Amino acid sequence: MGETRIVGTKSLVYSGLLNVRELYAVINEYYDAKSYDKEEKQNREIVTEQGKDVYVELKRCKEVSDYYKISAGMKIMIRKLVDVEVEVDGRKKNLKKGEVTIKFKNSLESDWAGKWQGWPLYFFITLFAEKFFNRSNHNRFINEINDDVDGVYKRISGYLNLQNYKYN
Repeated sequence: MGETRIVGTKSLVYSGLLNVRELYAVINEYYDAKSYDKEEKQNREIVTEQGKDVYVELKRCKEVSDYYKISAGMKIMIRKLVDVEVEVDGRKKNLKKGEVTIKFKNSLESDWAGKWQGWPLYFFITLFAEKFFNRSNHNRFINEINDDVDGVYKRISGYLNLQNYKYN
């Protein structure tokens, strides 16, 4: 396999009311619209005295060329998740309340299929080409993954902030 480079990290913290299904839908809609493949690496739920602790690790990947693949890794941690009943326009609605932390890690993987790792000469040629000839593609793909993660970050942040105004 090729080399994976971390090209950006970000984190988001929120505490308050939320609908977990809607939060996942916001994330999935954004990445599905950008044609990313979905891989759920881990999904864990622990019940404690203060509420549920949920840990989900997602990886969204997109093959942008035969040689490069961009990935957006997300670790979603929801702590102290409890059921609450909120009255909205005279109706009672069941929601969740908790502390959400989302960590993003963007990466660019070269030679993701492992086609150029077989012989030392191939490795040298790709290293040379990547350094001197493919620099514009390399930078374009880094900008693409960083822009996509910024977009989903803003979308999630907007959704969570809206929850505060919607139900408080």
